[in-house]
Amino acid sequence: CQGISLASLFFACKGDQIFILHQKQRRKGEKKKRKEKDVFENIEVKLTLDRTQLTLSNKSTQTLTATVTEHITDDFVFESSDTNVAEVSSDGRITAKAPGKAVITVKINGTEISAQCEVTVIPRRYRLELVVNGETVYYRDLEEGSKIDIPEDPELSGLNFAGWTPEVPETMPSNDLTFTAVY
Repeated sequence: CQGISLASLFFACKGDQIFILHQKQRRKGEKKKRKEKDVFENIEVKLTLDRTQLTLSNKSTQTLTATVTEHITDDFVFESSDTNVAEVSSDGRITAKAPGKAVITVKINGTEISAQCEVTVIPRRYRLELVVNGETVYYRDLEEGSKIDIPEDPELSGLNFAGWTPEVPETMPSNDLTFTAVY
């Protein structure tokens, strides 16, 4: 960043830090002495996020809040290291897209001052239920995308098992499933 001024403040950058230079305040009624020069104080500016790690279920959302010391700006730029895993909007709202890890970085616009949050997206779990003769005989919570293993075909006295309705997919989709035995 380059030195910029805003109202009575002057901002200067050194490496990845911003300093605010402002005139030292005098007491009420105190006048500047003849030969006295204005004295400036350096105040280091730091950017932080309200969390540095976050775990989200797939398809869920969470908003990160960025804070800067001295409240000099709210002009932030958010970005994700992997938008296939987690997207982030301009106001810090994270949307989990797929299981995995991503790093969300926020910067003060126009500077290299930044803060980060590591986001882990975990699969959601859904219920698989098998119904035989009107009764639930098997149920299980499975992660979306996991392989569906159905136990042995159910037996009913004097009837031949024909299959499940609807047809059982190979992997668990992103919703609860109920299958009914057909004889």
